[in-house]
Amino acid sequence: MQRWWKATVLAAAMIAAHQAWGADAPMKVEIRAFKEVVFREDGVPMRQLVPPKGVTPGDVIVYVVRYRNGGRKPAEHVRIEDPLPAGVAYVPGSMEAPGARTLFSVDGRHYAPEGRVRVRDAKTGKRRPARPDEYRFIRWELAKPVPPRGEGSFRFRVRVR
Repeated sequence: MQRWWKATVLAAAMIAAHQAWGADAPMKVEIRAFKEVVFREDGVPMRQLVPPKGVTPGDVIVYVVRYRNGGRKPAEHVRIEDPLPAGVAYVPGSMEAPGARTLFSVDGRHYAPEGRVRVRDAKTGKRRPARPDEYRFIRWELAKPVPPRGEGSFRFRVRVR
């Protein structure tokens, strides 16, 4: 499982690094994955993020997506996309994306806000709300231009299947 996870995280990071659109300035995007470890300290539940040396089904992984405008001009209409690796499911309500509109997709073509993504049911042929574990892509559309050398980040959780 460990080798698969490292390859998946690396592949997702490489894809996302090339998926900042609309920017007139050179945007850099970096994705890092951390395993969320829950423990107790003096009876109080605590959470810590550690590098994922190995994961098992049920583990929670926190993705941190950082972006930076490396140019001399503001980057306008910035859109960043990230495919979710196979073998993980988005944790509903875990998105932290200040200053961005976050959209989800099951096919990489049709995006909608969390809870409003729709899919065609294979059995009935009718459209139904997609479950968060069916989301395969995330898109962030920045609300404001990113100034030169400006940066920001997003964070969300997935659960290993």
